[in-house]
Amino acid sequence: MRKFLLLCVAFTMSLGIQSQALKKAVEVTTPGTLLELLGDDAASVTDLTISGKINSTDLNAFMKTPLIEVIDMLNAEIVGSDGVATNTIPSYSMSYTSTLKKFVLPKGTTTIGNNGFYKCEKLEEVVANEGLLKINSRAFMSCYALSKFNFPSTLQSIGTSAFYKSALTEFVAPAGLTTLGDDVFYASKLTKVSLNAALATMGKGMFAGCTALQTIAVDPENKAFTVQDGVLFSADIATLYAYPQADTRTSYATPSTVTVIKGSAFDCAEKLEELRINEGVEAITNSMCYGDKGLLKLYLPSTVKTIDVGAFDACSNLAEFHIRAVTPPVAETGAFGVMFPNYKMNLYVPVGSLDAYKAAPEWDTYYPKAERGLNLHNIAIEGLKNIRIMKAEQQQTVDPSKVEYTGVIDIALPDNKGNIRKLSSLKGKVVMLDFHLFATKESTARIMQLRELYNKYHAQGFEIYQVSVDPDEHFWKTSVAALPWVCVHSDDGLNAAELGMYNVRDIPTYFLIDKNNVLQKRDVQIKDIDAEIKALL
Repeated sequence: MRKFLLLCVAFTMSLGIQSQALKKAVEVTTPGTLLELLGDDAASVTDLTISGKINSTDLNAFMKTPLIEVIDMLNAEIVGSDGVATNTIPSYSMSYTSTLKKFVLPKGTTTIGNNGFYKCEKLEEVVANEGLLKINSRAFMSCYALSKFNFPSTLQSIGTSAFYKSALTEFVAPAGLTTLGDDVFYASKLTKVSLNAALATMGKGMFAGCTALQTIAVDPENKAFTVQDGVLFSADIATLYAYPQADTRTSYATPSTVTVIKGSAFDCAEKLEELRINEGVEAITNSMCYGDKGLLKLYLPSTVKTIDVGAFDACSNLAEFHIRAVTPPVAETGAFGVMFPNYKMNLYVPVGSLDAYKAAPEWDTYYPKAERGLNLHNIAIEGLKNIRIMKAEQQQTVDPSKVEYTGVIDIALPDNKGNIRKLSSLKGKVVMLDFHLFATKESTARIMQLRELYNKYHAQGFEIYQVSVDPDEHFWKTSVAALPWVCVHSDDGLNAAELGMYNVRDIPTYFLIDKNNVLQKRDVQIKDIDAEIKALL
């Protein structure tokens, strides 16, 4: 009984300590001493105002403030090792500050570095200063609660994936903004976008996955971009940038002037049932119609020459695929589904072109069973998973050499000893292709899970080919030094081409590949990983 009472007292005291939320103001006169100045208050401070000069050591101190919710640095100055002001929020400096809800930038800030606030998952508000010029790549990536950000009029550029999956509902481009990178607002909560007159450069996938986006507007004085019928184009209507995903139209035809469609332009336009691409377009780009679950009919022109990986990924209800090209376009492996294969679709090609499509390895593999129609050839497929290839082989409808040709999308990257390791070299084994980022708090637990799988099945022919996209190569080499499987690294980090090749949008992500180098499933399709591995061994 006495022990129980003591435990209750201890628990009550613990709660008391946690409840002692603290608001505190600190002036740092000597850079690097913030944690010392906080002392015992570091464990309980929730609202902190900082003035004076601070450096990277001080920024690292927030790892020791487990309850911090508000940080006000308005009157602080970030300096380098030489004591000179950098005017920059350093890369990764505030990342993974898991309790942070509000942050006030120093008034002299000109740049927010790459991944500066990466995965601050509770961050709701950032107060930016006039004078801010650059928000670099992934600065607020995976800040899922970020709904308030005052974009200063001085802001000139926003980098790739800077507000990836944020909670921002409206974006009004500030007057000075000239440049937007790729995927800046990918899968955010945007409902309305207003672009300014000065904007001159814009990447692909700007608003991809913004399923609530209803309207896009462009200042009439803008010389680079315009909106026609609610769709964002270059000023000459030659390049199509973005279709508003929440648009209620069920049918859309691209204007006859269009020659280029940017990647992810129709990404997650779930209301769209019929899409017609005009003559003159030669390339169907990566993830162009990704996740268009309502899409039933698709029409491609005679001019199309290439179809990129993941172009029609997750278009699960696509029933009719019409293509006017007499010569089969080059269709990359995974063009019709890398992550989420399509399971039922009819392909229509011009009269007289059936043999050409059957002879093209890319199309013969996708569509191994053919039936002749009256005016068009109707090629019925059971599914666009590469498992079909094995079935077709058994039925002697596909040349085995063609199957080998259209196996996995090969990857060739250096391991931690500098040796180039090819994914395709593991043919004959069941392979887990794992895309990983060691600089995350979830990494350790995931590596433990992979070790368990590797120890269970490696002797039976199971291998792991792990692609790291960590920006710090030295950190990666240290992390993988003791790992028994194939570990390779891309110097391009989260911009790695390999991520685009496999249409990877979230990390970690893994795929299972069978002994014939054929891609079978990805993680979201797998409920029991042990059962899936056993079935392939």
